[in-house]
Amino acid sequence: IVRVDLTDIYPLEMSVRIVKIYDGDTVLVKRRNSFFKVRISRIDAPEKGQRFIGTNINAGDLSTDCLKKMLSQNREYQLSLEGVDIYHRYLGDIERVSLNLVQQGCALLYPFAVFQSRKDKSLYLSALHRAKINKRGMWKYPGLLTPYYYRKLNKRGEVP
Repeated sequence: IVRVDLTDIYPLEMSVRIVKIYDGDTVLVKRRNSFFKVRISRIDAPEKGQRFIGTNINAGDLSTDCLKKMLSQNREYQLSLEGVDIYHRYLGDIERVSLNLVQQGCALLYPFAVFQSRKDKSLYLSALHRAKINKRGMWKYPGLLTPYYYRKLNKRGEVP
């Protein structure tokens, strides 16, 4: 008997079509006759309905619109699958869109993100830093709660 750990076969590269963009970090893709959700790895985008504190500006919409500009529906892309998350969504990156979202100020880094190397992590951290300094995307506005913290407060009913 041979034991196969699924993490041994990642990353998997495949061609997919974007069917739907749910929010700033989750999409529905199609490969042949199969549909599945993909959570863009290494990033965390504001939640739907999440507003900047003290404003009516919807950070979730801003992030979603950003992803929609980067990924067109019904166009073929290369997906690199990297694993499965606790919600049974596939984790992956579509032609390095995760880095592009961070560079454009449309997403933060996921607090528990796993990077391929220190160099890769440094690339994402410096992109985040430059986006903040240059006030790109959501960094134009004050009062952004990290999506991770927002979800925690939302569970407790304490969202500002």
